[in-house]
Amino acid sequence: MLPPIMGSTTFRGTSGIKSGMTSGVSLMKTLHQLDKTTQSRQITMTRLATAQKINRAAEAPAALIASEKLRSQIALLEAESKSLQRTSHVIDTADGAMSQMSDQLIEARAANVALANSAGLTGGEREALQMQVNMAVQSIDRIARQSNFAGTPTLDGNMTLKASDETLTIPKTDPTELGEVTSGSQTYRLSDIDTVMASGNTALSQSVLDDAFSDILTRRAEMGAFDKYTVQSRYNALQVELENTVRAESEIRDTDYAREVSELNRTSILEKTAYKALEVDIEMRSSMFDLIV
Repeated sequence: MLPPIMGSTTFRGTSGIKSGMTSGVSLMKTLHQLDKTTQSRQITMTRLATAQKINRAAEAPAALIASEKLRSQIALLEAESKSLQRTSHVIDTADGAMSQMSDQLIEARAANVALANSAGLTGGEREALQMQVNMAVQSIDRIARQSNFAGTPTLDGNMTLKASDETLTIPKTDPTELGEVTSGSQTYRLSDIDTVMASGNTALSQSVLDDAFSDILTRRAEMGAFDKYTVQSRYNALQVELENTVRAESEIRDTDYAREVSELNRTSILEKTAYKALEVDIEMRSSMFDLIV
């Protein structure tokens, strides 16, 4: 059992009372310092364990407000970045489908040119070339129907993309919407290629195929421009803003390990010193108590 902190009636004389009071005050100061050091050490260990300087609002109220606002901004920037990446992927999907259509039209145009220069071609060769053109158009129709992103069709005319308050609707891209050539009172599209080729007018069929090819290239260029100058431009700007915002939030919230390890060593030394001082103080009080009782 520790002796009384403030002295007692067992002390004889004024000097004994003063000595007891001084010893009591000293003990209280030591205990108070030990408590502060222990709390500081616990805060430091928590910061090292969580990698965050702010773990409770009481630790830094103003810094907490700034940090939370920055974290909210980071979440918004990341969400917009992901949305732009998805938009770019949709464009890539549609562009890939149109690229396959371009390949088919290149082959169809080459076959039609060969068909126009029919000198020396057998009937079977002419039929094979016509079939090649027809199969290319059928392939384009199949690509248009099957192209999709996450189950949503990309070439049916209903895919609208948004970025930086700008929009782009990918036009319907199938044989009924590609190529538009007027001959006399009739207008022909790529879907009418069978009829055109059956008439034997290879010049007209070439015009339809060329116009369809031009339509594909124009649509691909429009999507590419939107992706490069709107989507990617905004995405790159977001990455710069995101990087700076993350850095600012990190400076406020993240633990400075070098500083905290140094603080941990300091508080550990202070804690050991306080315990030693407390031990000495108690021993001195016990000795004094034994002498005067």
